[in-house]
Amino acid sequence: MKLTLHEIAKVVGAKNDVTAYEDVAINQIEFDSRKITAGDRLFATKRCAWWAWFIQTAFDNGALATFTEKELPADQVHILVDDALEAFQKLAAYYLEKTEVDVIAVTGSNGKTTTKDMIHDILATTYRTYKTQGNYNNEIGLPYTALHMPDDTEKIVLEMGQDHMGDIHLLSNLAKPKTAVVTLIGEAHLEFFGSRDKIAQGKMQMQDGMPDGSLLLVPCDPIVDPFLPSNLEVVRFGDGAELTVSELTEYKDHLTFSTKFLTDKLPCQSLENTMPQMPWLLPMSQNTCVTVENILSALANLQLTKKPYRMEKSG
Repeated sequence: MKLTLHEIAKVVGAKNDVTAYEDVAINQIEFDSRKITAGDRLFATKRCAWWAWFIQTAFDNGALATFTEKELPADQVHILVDDALEAFQKLAAYYLEKTEVDVIAVTGSNGKTTTKDMIHDILATTYRTYKTQGNYNNEIGLPYTALHMPDDTEKIVLEMGQDHMGDIHLLSNLAKPKTAVVTLIGEAHLEFFGSRDKIAQGKMQMQDGMPDGSLLLVPCDPIVDPFLPSNLEVVRFGDGAELTVSELTEYKDHLTFSTKFLTDKLPCQSLENTMPQMPWLLPMSQNTCVTVENILSALANLQLTKKPYRMEKSG
């Protein structure tokens, strides 16, 4: 991240006059005060019972500045905002737009993390590519990912999770993906949505931030039909669609399958959950100019996300 203090203050609409502070370079942002080290870091946290202690800890650890929802002493460099989380999100949206990185987004009730990994590894054969680390797929994790991508990133693959209606709307409008995949519509967080139809409606809010003409890949499931956009290129996959997996056979250490354009052996690392969505490889490769040979090479050497502590929404 290459931004300056004054630039950040302008982007987030600072309520205080930051011109009193030196316009220092800010090259990293953290929401966990324990990760702050001396140097070029900005701290961002919502006000809470431990808010003052977190901010003081961040400065003790070497933070150059902090977002804050309450005035601080003048000797603590701060950017005063109404809502620190909204400022964090606004800064991430600005940075994605400023860098002109190509955003690819993935959501779905199942298979989204593996799909994210697969897309990343395929694109990385041809482009400088970054992806959501672990499962940082919510309203904090996604902007954190955007603000932590390497400076030379050409393509970023962002995972988006939902547990309430409007979550995907927020994340899509923040990231503005030009390519997106909805893996499937399941029943995750049914207690919050009430029905699969509402889950589908929430997932299909992926379209809300996508520029006209962008590529949206969705399953051939009638439940999404009422929510299909007219301003995007929509490609369907799965049973009943032109793009589908066939001849799927599971062995002890690999899967074999066929699609319209390739047949190959894959490691069996939970990929059975993602196989029905594999046809997105064809339009994805055509849309990004990745060769079939590079796709096969990437799939043969997949690096799947491990599952330690995760900041995630499972839906």
